[in-house]
Amino acid sequence: MGILDALRGRKSGDDHNNADENAAGGGGQVGPGDPAAPDPTNFQPRTDGSYLAEGSGLRFGNGKVTETDGGPDSTPARVGDYTPTGRFSVSAPFEMLVTFAVTAVGDDYFVARRTSVADRSSVELTYRFRPSAG
Repeated sequence: MGILDALRGRKSGDDHNNADENAAGGGGQVGPGDPAAPDPTNFQPRTDGSYLAEGSGLRFGNGKVTETDGGPDSTPARVGDYTPTGRFSVSAPFEMLVTFAVTAVGDDYFVARRTSVADRSSVELTYRFRPSAG
């Protein structure tokens, strides 16, 4: 299964499974605890500042997300699109994707699993909101 398939999730009752497997709860069904299952989040990030974590920063606005190195004068490193599902990816020219899956949302923070496709490393980070200066 490719990374895009994992992000989209698996269809229940697809053509490759027979009726007996689907009736028994197996096959292509997605259930609780399955990594392909949709997260129960309604991700609405603030757009009037940045979210910072260990060596990483995210800025949101107009359906776009920009990842930076998190420094005060940081420049955009990777860009992508985000949706309220809490799953999104960012990339830069000639680089592999970095995917995010939001696992928890608070008033001024969120927790996301950040996975680099290049080396398949994964880390769970807490991004805390910082309003824009000025």
